[in-house]
Amino acid sequence: MRITAILFDVGDTLHDLTSYTRIARKISIEKLVDQGVPIADVSKSQRLFEEIIRRHTKPHADRFFLEVDFFKKLFAEMDVKVDVRLLNFALVIYRDILRSLITPSAVVISTLSALKGKGYKLGLVTDGSLDSTYEILLRLGITEFFDVIVVSEDVGVEKPDPKIFQEALIRLNARPSETMIVGDSLERDIKGGKQLGIVTVLMQRYQLRKKRETKIEPDYRIQRFDELLEILAQMQ
Repeated sequence: MRITAILFDVGDTLHDLTSYTRIARKISIEKLVDQGVPIADVSKSQRLFEEIIRRHTKPHADRFFLEVDFFKKLFAEMDVKVDVRLLNFALVIYRDILRSLITPSAVVISTLSALKGKGYKLGLVTDGSLDSTYEILLRLGITEFFDVIVVSEDVGVEKPDPKIFQEALIRLNARPSETMIVGDSLERDIKGGKQLGIVTVLMQRYQLRKKRETKIEPDYRIQRFDELLEILAQMQ
């Protein structure tokens, strides 16, 4: 099987999204306590933070950097009254922490550079907003490696809808059978790729992550980003 194009997810594939957001949630809550916000249980508040993200963020929303309305919902469900100043303080603290954590990865950069050097066409397929996607890529220092960047906000659908993957294939002028997708989600990246006959690689960054019952099975699994080079070498 000859692979000519490779598609990538962003969060937990090209950067450590789960760890970044976990740290940002914890510090944000602690900073609010320092400001006198009556939060009795910091750990419980962190869990509620994540739960509200799952329940209230809409398709194509900025799930990474969030918006001030998210913090309004958070404090309402915590039954904590805060003023506009504290709402914006929470938002700024959260975003600043995330931005400080998004830094270039030597392994990711060297691997993408090697792939480009070998002639592969590279693309991104990700859910979220255009603004946050490009900011993350710029902070990671990897924007120039990608021939196409396809974001759900621009296409109008999210993974695993085939339309978002088809759009990437069209822009790359690539056939599904000669394309590989690398992502961390079985339900979104792997399922979406398999619907079109794309070769799938699951990034298992977190070995201890609880396994879900699913019949979706990737063609390959990796735990380090540079393992991708080994897989491609074996396929030649």
